[in-house]
Amino acid sequence: MPVATQQELDTLVARRLDEGLLELPMLPSAMTQTLALCQSESVDAQTLSAAIHRDPTLAANVLKAANSAAFGLSSPCASLQQAVARLGLARVAELALALCVRGTVFSDPSCRDALAQLWRHAALAACTAREIARALRRNVETAFLCGLLHDVGKAVLLTNLQRDLGQGSVELPELAGVLHARHESAGARLAAAWKLPDPVAVAVAFHHEPERATVHAPFAAIACLADLLAHLVDAEEGAELLADAVRRHPAVAMLNVYPDQLQSLFVLATKARAAAECLA
Repeated sequence: MPVATQQELDTLVARRLDEGLLELPMLPSAMTQTLALCQSESVDAQTLSAAIHRDPTLAANVLKAANSAAFGLSSPCASLQQAVARLGLARVAELALALCVRGTVFSDPSCRDALAQLWRHAALAACTAREIARALRRNVETAFLCGLLHDVGKAVLLTNLQRDLGQGSVELPELAGVLHARHESAGARLAAAWKLPDPVAVAVAFHHEPERATVHAPFAAIACLADLLAHLVDAEEGAELLADAVRRHPAVAMLNVYPDQLQSLFVLATKARAAAECLA
């Protein structure tokens, strides 16, 4: 039986959070290995390829994404090692992490369309966060993961609610307020369960108010700005008002982004669409 009101939906979510009843997806072993390799100074193409190959479906999807038009390769890669050689370790690792997250958190068939919408935004925010970090000389790989996972709590909550209420009983628009209010808490639970790197966990928990972060605040601010720019790039109406809100947001001051830099970042976010689409 569907819950009738937004207040009742919020009460249901709050109870799951308060009582530790939120069902969290398991961290895929391929993601564990790829995260570890991303933080290693001795990783090479063969090691990364071997880790990804432990999941044949993931390996096939990474190779497919690497060969997509977004990367503009003159000829297709025949193997993951070749993809690493041509795209670089960091880019192939990003693909593997993103596809692990998509398959684990954003693939529940009971709410496929809503999760696809959330995933599209996550992918665009991740690619935008990468460009922000590159421009500001921050760790690009960490920023990518911050952008990718900033709204992961929404996917977790949506999946839990569909299980509680029955397939097809709720849609994303009617849940928007509840998901927005509670997703940072849900995302923080997932980050803790998955033992994500501290900067990523902080970004997931504080990306709407990065000034509240006591440590790793720059990565929370990068995730915040990436989220805002991704929404701005996709805005069908009210773009000027949203652009003004972005310019005035505390995250811009926290990162010491000047007006001309912000305009450049918006252009980069627009260009990031192509890279994000290869993750869809």
